[in-house]
Amino acid sequence: MKTKQFIKLLFIFVIFLNVTTVSAQLNRYLSKIDENSKKQIQDAFSDMMKNAKLVSSFSKGNCNAQELIDKVPDSEKIVNLYASINLSLVMITNDEIQNSFAEEFDKGNFNTLTDKALNAYSSTKNFNDFVYALTGKDIGDIKGEKSVLEYNANGNLEGKMRSDVEALRSLYENYELFFNQPKLNVGYNGPFTSDGCLLKMNSELKIIKFDYPNIVYSIKTIVTVDCECKFKGEERKLKKGLFEYEATVSGLFTSKKISFNQPVNPTATVKELECCPLKQEEEPISTEPQIAYIDDIMPDQYIGGGVGFGAARDFEEISYCAFAEYLLKISPGDENAWYAGLEGSYSNWSFNDASSNRFKIGPKIQYHTGITENNDTQFVAGLMGSYVTGNSDNGFSMDDLSGIRACIYGGINIRVCENWSLFGQFPILNYETITFKNDAGGEFKTDDTSLLLNKDNPLKLGIRFNF
Repeated sequence: MKTKQFIKLLFIFVIFLNVTTVSAQLNRYLSKIDENSKKQIQDAFSDMMKNAKLVSSFSKGNCNAQELIDKVPDSEKIVNLYASINLSLVMITNDEIQNSFAEEFDKGNFNTLTDKALNAYSSTKNFNDFVYALTGKDIGDIKGEKSVLEYNANGNLEGKMRSDVEALRSLYENYELFFNQPKLNVGYNGPFTSDGCLLKMNSELKIIKFDYPNIVYSIKTIVTVDCECKFKGEERKLKKGLFEYEATVSGLFTSKKISFNQPVNPTATVKELECCPLKQEEEPISTEPQIAYIDDIMPDQYIGGGVGFGAARDFEEISYCAFAEYLLKISPGDENAWYAGLEGSYSNWSFNDASSNRFKIGPKIQYHTGITENNDTQFVAGLMGSYVTGNSDNGFSMDDLSGIRACIYGGINIRVCENWSLFGQFPILNYETITFKNDAGGEFKTDDTSLLLNKDNPLKLGIRFNF
């Protein structure tokens, strides 16, 4: 009886490696994959597409990314599983692996020996440790041999003796192949038409973590859209595009149960977008310049600098500063983004016989959001902290100073071309605590909170280069 079961298992393995259709002889093995599990993975892909957040939204010409997304009707958002994934799961979760060995191995507290093997694989790093975790023995202590039938080079079955160590290695290699494969194509739809557009969809699944009995997958569906610019007498805006849906899905993976939970953080990213040409009558007859669209409207990095001035006593006290900054984008997005970075500056003011020199350096974080149609003019709001050092001359003694300050500010950033921007920065609320030490050895401390422009809170104007 065991020999017959083993021959059937070998037959499944050969078909899995060499053919792409499922024969009637495999139906009872495919039935091991619960119908509910098949529905769950289909629902996971479908829910990912229905609930995905558009993270790369941009407009060029007279069409936009949302028009592209809308071309895929909900009724088509279904993954048709290939038989290959069912066969793969059967090979990995077969609960009859004991029939592969001459020696009887204890399944311990697990429901099946397969569950113990899956747990051993997920908790070990190499073949030797896997064997010990599964059998409780070192490789050298496993002596069993079994007569098996295998296909030879001519495609004929022939008998041979196979050791239990060889069977264990074959099982381990199957696990390695399944759990570490780059990706598994689990469905393909198309081409089909929708509203005058030709659509193709391909879905992929990749295992990113397995910790028995829990498993985590990365799932992806790639959609291409090719539309007619004129459909049923109506001029269209969208011509062609490509976008990707992505999400993470967790579940259970045992010999008896394979489940897929709801997708987490589903996103849609537009990779390509091509618009139909404007109709002749829509072409603007105007001397006004066309709106120019900058490709990288929220770049990854800025470096910049500029000058500033502040004032007090009805502009009798004027301060000047020069500054430099570096900003790094820390959030995704083409219409708004967060940046973090560093700013350093030198400032000076004087009034009658008094003067002050200050050096400041510290971190800053600021938010950009577009306020024009093409997002090239952006409102900026931010928070900056600085360490302050320098000196102050009050006309009769010289004081060394040091302290910290914080500033909430607003401003405007204007993208003038692909690599350059002009900006202005205006203080809103400022706080500083400064310690003064004079030549005579005295020391005193000031704490100050101020609003808007003054001699220590300058209006800044500058230029930025992005890369």
